[in-house]
Amino acid sequence: MSLLDAVTLFQNGQTKESLSILESLPEAKRELSDSQTMIALCLAAERKFERAQAIFRALTRREPNEPAHWSNLAATQSDLGDFDGAIDNYKAALQRGSDGFSLLRPLGELLLRKNDVQGALGCLIRALELEPSSIDTRVFLADAFSQIGEHTEAIRLVSDWRDSIIDDVDLLLLVATINLRGRHSLEAHYISIKLKSIAPSHSGTLELASVIKAIK
Repeated sequence: MSLLDAVTLFQNGQTKESLSILESLPEAKRELSDSQTMIALCLAAERKFERAQAIFRALTRREPNEPAHWSNLAATQSDLGDFDGAIDNYKAALQRGSDGFSLLRPLGELLLRKNDVQGALGCLIRALELEPSSIDTRVFLADAFSQIGEHTEAIRLVSDWRDSIIDDVDLLLLVATINLRGRHSLEAHYISIKLKSIAPSHSGTLELASVIKAIK
């Protein structure tokens, strides 16, 4: 078995099998960066974030100019709830020349979570340019616009996309909030009906229903 075999298994979702191969390879024993990166990615996929983070952090020290190491470290920090650390390391990856969708989208979401709306807008606008079909990016960008009072642009971004969000309760609730901020209560009402059918006992569904009832 080779590193390529392990990569193929990983891409097929067989992370445990991939990890087993990786840890037996001579490359892993020599701690070569490609094999260490794959080991850490498998560990993260298995939700062993602390172990993955330790490997990615070691890789940033060994190859500090490689942006992928910084963005991988940031992703594991985000999974562990260290949002400030994740933001710092996503920015470190940006400073080293990486500006792909897989970096900009999560960085934009984290900046929005930390109330850095202007910073989030810059990341999310670029991310949506790179992946126009990304629904969550579109919704997060709309949320950022609505938070600064640009309700027309926010509504434009999410109009006609409600039915594309099949069963993501959190995204649907966010779209409802965006519509309520923009005084589009009828659209929020439609989302409330949809949420009652897919997540009737969710606290957000119940809260939204109460808000809609109060408006009526």
